[in-house]
Amino acid sequence: MFKSMSIKSRIVISFALLALMISALFSLFNFLFMYNVEDNFFEHVIKEEAELIATQLKQNNQLTQPKRPFLKAYRTIEQAPAEFVALYHNQPKRREFAGQNGRHYHVHINQSPKFVVLGEVSQYLVVRPIRNQIFKFLAFCTAIVVLIAIAISYWLARRATQPLSTLTELVKDMSPEHLPVNFSAQFPRNEIGFLAKNIEQSMTRIRHFINREQHFTRDASHELRTPVAIVKNSIELLKSHPLSAQQLTLLSRVEQANWQMEQTINTLLSLAREPETSDPTELLLLLPQVEEVIVSLADKITNKHAALTINVPSKAKLCIDKATFGIILTNLIDNALEHSNANEITISADESSFSVSDTGSGFDMPAEQATQIMAKHIDSKGFGIGLSLVQRLCERWQYDLAILSTEQGATITVSV
Repeated sequence: MFKSMSIKSRIVISFALLALMISALFSLFNFLFMYNVEDNFFEHVIKEEAELIATQLKQNNQLTQPKRPFLKAYRTIEQAPAEFVALYHNQPKRREFAGQNGRHYHVHINQSPKFVVLGEVSQYLVVRPIRNQIFKFLAFCTAIVVLIAIAISYWLARRATQPLSTLTELVKDMSPEHLPVNFSAQFPRNEIGFLAKNIEQSMTRIRHFINREQHFTRDASHELRTPVAIVKNSIELLKSHPLSAQQLTLLSRVEQANWQMEQTINTLLSLAREPETSDPTELLLLLPQVEEVIVSLADKITNKHAALTINVPSKAKLCIDKATFGIILTNLIDNALEHSNANEITISADESSFSVSDTGSGFDMPAEQATQIMAKHIDSKGFGIGLSLVQRLCERWQYDLAILSTEQGATITVSV
């Protein structure tokens, strides 16, 4: 819980705890000091009386009684009150004893000549009768000190964290479209100012990067879409002329490949721009889309001599964008053909997911590393090349991507 607190709250709580600890120690020392002063007073009085008694005892060999009424002199310990004698024999080295019913004893044992001076001082104690009042007074003083510490620490914390709070609000409201400019000048030249300066420099680099990316995306959009549009128009012109069956088949493949290229370009540009598009809401009938992808890859499948098995129910549907489904499935099949040396490829789908399995050698790496081969900037060592797009599309639409790799092959499943 302490980690989730603001810096201001931590400072205030730390000051309050420090003030409470110091006040508690001060109160404890006060009590010890008062008890020590009181005990020293009684010991001094008893010692003074004992010296007078010893002087008279040496002069006339008579044990005189002390002048103070709470003191008594005895030849031996056994002549003292029974309660004190019992306490003394239990702890013979002590010189202060607490009896019953509030009685309190101080004793002085004189060695030469031999006698005992005993004082029952309960009626003359000062600290004990007002102990509760002292507790209340010290508690009140402690509360006042803690409140003062809280007030001072709040003022200090507010002044110390105000620049940091301003910087936090400034950073919190940042967006790629509206990055602040030259904001570090308003901060003091200390650690916070240094932090603000570094953030400003980072924001400047990000702004330049975003501008370069936007320019590149705009230029790439034009340069890539132009040849695709030319091919598309050329196909339409060719369709208007009489063609043989073989030419129509080839033209259909060119048209399908051009459509796939157009959808891939649109998807890549969409991912680069991160538009605020909504999730697909219509169900896509999967089997026709699977057949279109297979037709577009027919030549490669034939050249690889791979057997293709389709386990897709005729009525299976998924809530997925048509272009996204086509790009993902094309990349998964293409990866199985190119990098797994698969003899058999199986395409499966149900109402919540679709998968591509092969009977190749798998990814030839530990299971925990298999998922990482799709990530950008990860060396795949020949496996998973081109699947970075699949990973990005799954992240964009929040699809679950799972990889199961064994020596008998690999299965990649996309759950929608």
